[in-house]
Amino acid sequence: MEETLQLLSFLVSFLFGFIFHLFSNFHFKITDRYSILLKYIATFLFLLDAVLVYILILYYLNGGILHIYFLIFVFLGFFLFGILQKRVKFTDVLSTFIAKVFHK
Repeated sequence: MEETLQLLSFLVSFLFGFIFHLFSNFHFKITDRYSILLKYIATFLFLLDAVLVYILILYYLNGGILHIYFLIFVFLGFFLFGILQKRVKFTDVLSTFIAKVFHK
């Protein structure tokens, strides 16, 4: 695999970890009201969909080649976003960004 393609795969895997963290938080907020059986079924389907989307992204990006390094970057992005979310209020950052963009 070429170096640029491998670096792009690392970046996409890292960003997928960020997005997966956002969606998993949203998923657990939604399924909080469900019964325990529905929580397990919904979580299983959520994880199955997330894995299939990641494999599809890698398939279009690099032909479906999956290395352990890519998975490490997914986990690194997931946990790093969790740490950043505790220290930075993204609602404030997002609101200031939107204010700058639309109030020019």
